Amino acid sequence: MAEADLLRVQLEEQKITLLANSANVEAQRQIIRLQREMGRAEVTPATIEAPALTFNRNIDSAQPATALNQRAEAQLARQIIQIAQAQVGLETALAAPNVDGVTGYKRSKNFDTVIWGVQAQLPIFNRNQGNIASSTAEDRLARNALASTKALIQAEVEGARREVDLRRHQVDAYVLPLRVRANESARLVREAYRLGGAELLRLLDAQRNLLETEQFYVDAVLALRQAEATLDSAPGALP
Repeated sequence: MAEADLLRVQLEEQKITLLANSANVEAQRQIIRLQREMGRAEVTPATIEAPALTFNRNIDSAQPATALNQRAEAQLARQIIQIAQAQVGLETALAAPNVDGVTGYKRSKNFDTVIWGVQAQLPIFNRNQGNIASSTAEDRLARNALASTKALIQAEVEGARREVDLRRHQVDAYVLPLRVRANESARLVREAYRLGGAELLRLLDAQRNLLETEQFYVDAVLALRQAEATLDSAPGALP
């Protein structure tokens, strides 16, 4: 049994070492991805500081009205509407006939003649109906696109806010109490093992449960921080 316990300890050590190496490989992969996103031509070695994980960071709640004013897609939709309105005004102006008065004087064969008249473009009854209808349809489509963009932005902002609230509640109501119980359980088992009242395998199980709980806590806080970053970027401008 002592030999089996030794093998169990060695196996647990190898598992932890493997997990640490995998985490290091993933960290380096993310550093390379970060430098590529930053537009660097060469990937250089870098280190990342690991600040303490916190879940109660206060952030300004993004408002849909602010997002509608700052988001690039909303601004583009408004500019398209302005262009469409200008085109409708132009086509409407072109529909009005240009009527000009003409006056003049002519002398031919000792006769003096006064000339006057009116000139207009032909055909007179062409009111540019086709172009007006086309530009009006473009204006209507642009307004519908803006309305659709507003709905999407509002849904995105509201969804980001709700996700932050849900993940905060998850960390506060479930993850933190679970972490406290896992730490207390591991502490009791370590004390019992020190006093000879617990076996080594039970100590290993308690430590494994503690590590799994810590991993669950880190994943939950990371998901919360990502949701907060999404809510921060929802207005379309850097906070």
